Amino acid sequence: MFPVCRQAGYVTFEIIKNIHMKNKIRVIFEGGFKSCCNVFSADQLKVFTNSWFDKYPDIDFDIIDIEYTPWKSEPMAEFAYKHLKKEAFPLTYCNDILVSLAHFPERDEIFEHIKNTVPLTEDQILKQAEEVKQNL
Repeated sequence: MFPVCRQAGYVTFEIIKNIHMKNKIRVIFEGGFKSCCNVFSADQLKVFTNSWFDKYPDIDFDIIDIEYTPWKSEPMAEFAYKHLKKEAFPLTYCNDILVSLAHFPERDEIFEHIKNTVPLTEDQILKQAEEVKQNL
């Protein structure tokens, strides 16, 4: 799994992201994606985004509406939902790490998450919750 580098008779392991690894991207909705004037189903969004990763077989991209497809949440998603309720959605995961919430990611943003996967922190979620409260 890890590449091996041999230097001066020692074997060291370098932990680097394997670019040939399948990257799993999941965008999670509850009841579709709501814009200012429309609600888009997961199927509609799949049609819209189906060409984004055609040339990238190492990216497994899926859009899930939890009203129709079972999905097991994890502690950070529970924390986000506790503070943001439905405003937390959509949630974006990169290789099972929550990296974004409250907006649908653009293609370039997904590439950035793959290149540099930075998990959301509780502080970032709380800040987002405060911004949502101010905008109500």
